[in-house]
Amino acid sequence: MSEKFPKSVSYDESVLDTPYEFLESKELSRGVLAKLGRRVLDLAAVKVLLPKQYAESHTNRAREHKFVQEQEDFRQQEVWRQEEEQKQLADEARRKEAEISWEAHLAQAIEAREAQERASAEFANQMREKQRELRDKAEAQLNETFVGVDELETASMNNDQMVGKRNIETANGNALTVYDLNGFEFRFLVHNIGYKDVAGGNVKGASLSRYLKENPDFWMRHQEAIKSREYGYGELEEQGGTAVSMSYFDTARNLSTATANAEVEGKTVRYGFTRIRPGGLVDASRGDAVTSHNVEDRKSTYLPDVENVPEYLAGNAGRSAADYNEVLIRRYDDEGNPQPPDFIETYDGFISDEAKKHAEYFKIPIVNINLRYYDTKRSII
Repeated sequence: MSEKFPKSVSYDESVLDTPYEFLESKELSRGVLAKLGRRVLDLAAVKVLLPKQYAESHTNRAREHKFVQEQEDFRQQEVWRQEEEQKQLADEARRKEAEISWEAHLAQAIEAREAQERASAEFANQMREKQRELRDKAEAQLNETFVGVDELETASMNNDQMVGKRNIETANGNALTVYDLNGFEFRFLVHNIGYKDVAGGNVKGASLSRYLKENPDFWMRHQEAIKSREYGYGELEEQGGTAVSMSYFDTARNLSTATANAEVEGKTVRYGFTRIRPGGLVDASRGDAVTSHNVEDRKSTYLPDVENVPEYLAGNAGRSAADYNEVLIRRYDDEGNPQPPDFIETYDGFISDEAKKHAEYFKIPIVNINLRYYDTKRSII
């Protein structure tokens, strides 16, 4: 019995891989074409006679092709991934390098600024310490130089002809002590109440001068009371300050009669001081120092670095003995209490009602300077 199909079929599947272009080549020999034809026929026979084997072979080849393609895709993806990683690592390295450079630059800038701030702070501390030393020195020299009212009392008790003592009566019938200086050497500070009123009624501070001249109690108001406007003085609080401008006088060197006429007319009241409280000196200058009357407004203190501050203020070689000087002291102590005057200064025996009023309020004497005894001492030093 003949078999319907041969037991075996020999075929070559490589024919499936033969390029189409090769099949169309005009250079193919007849033998090659014959061989190719046989392979095609074999493959067709396999497909018809052995469909299962053919399908398995085709599937295997498809799987193999897919596997190879997947491997190639994986390889390419791995190459891309590595390249991306290298790019990211390079970018991260550059970023870190830039950060390190920026941080180093910032650190250098901060260090330089801190060094400058330390140097500035050290210089400021040195200047403050220097000014503190100058202030302590100037305060000590001035306080040692001042001639106090007690010394006038001692001189009068010793019958010193250059110091006379007498009593006068106020409008209220109270007795006031008057020391008349007739050549006695006297050194003191003076603050002139009312000079701005004399200078002109519309200048800044004139209303305060007028009010203070008429109301001596205003001088003794506590600092907090002035700040809070407790007493309703309106613009007066704004014109008031935390420092007092004064002038230093030495009757042997720089006694000036510049304000004598104003005093005779009763337009000013001159507060005399012979003591500066510890830490109370703010500034001292020969001439007008253009000072602010608020200590808080002053960023620093400028005191003369000279051997003898009182002599410097009173005048020096080649300068007029009548030169003006300015000494700025703190109006209030640490508790906010103002410093009261030690005496009221007058000239040539003229004692105004305003001078009596202020002396009576503060319970202090009047020091009257008779200028004719000092004429020969007011000259170029």
